Amino acid sequence: MLNTSFEIIEPIDDPELSELPAPSSKHSTLAVVDMESNEPAVVKTFPVRPTIIHPQPSALIDQTFEDNIAECATDGENKSLLVTIMMTDVVNSTEIVARLGDAEWRDVMDALDTAALETVAEHEGTLVKLMGDGMLAIFPRPSAAIACAKAFRATADALGLKLRAGIHCGECLRTSNDVTGIAVAIAARVLSLTPGGQTWVSSTVRDLVLGLGLEFQEIGPKQLKGLSDEWVLYQLEDDAKT
Repeated sequence: MLNTSFEIIEPIDDPELSELPAPSSKHSTLAVVDMESNEPAVVKTFPVRPTIIHPQPSALIDQTFEDNIAECATDGENKSLLVTIMMTDVVNSTEIVARLGDAEWRDVMDALDTAALETVAEHEGTLVKLMGDGMLAIFPRPSAAIACAKAFRATADALGLKLRAGIHCGECLRTSNDVTGIAVAIAARVLSLTPGGQTWVSSTVRDLVLGLGLEFQEIGPKQLKGLSDEWVLYQLEDDAKT
């Protein structure tokens, strides 16, 4: 087994890796380095968070909702697929930046970026994009999204961050580098209501995982901004059976 470490680096000038696609300006490179030979063993690329931290997370969620509604209504050529959507963000990130300073915050976010890539992949998901201090990922099964949310929250806790996650399951439109539609907007609205340190799911998700030993506490009907119907939401219990 390789003795490895993870490092965010610039594109590698190595003839043996010349067939790898060059990362775009919107991606960073993750190198898994063999510490004995100090040579890259695996190289991956993943989306980079925007450098500007949005001062009002609720405004970002509103924009996500509006963009997804608009694209869903106008783009009839994108492929529709049924997935489980997980959105996360860090609670009180502005205050944390003020306390840590820009340089240390960047280091923490780099560690969280790496954890996002690894944790989503370990749970059979796809990391769609990183947004400020949050991410959007899709999974083939709701139980995988829930397990990923629990693992990612634990990683954030270890970094001194309080993370929240919102999960919904539904059809969405998959473009070349994004997912859009009402289902994504609903996941964003669930996230906007979720307190720090918790994972909330829609009733759709809860119904789909019945019988798997997961435990939920009913939050009750909530009005999701921009949607006419009320939605029953559930909090994932941390002491869920496995």
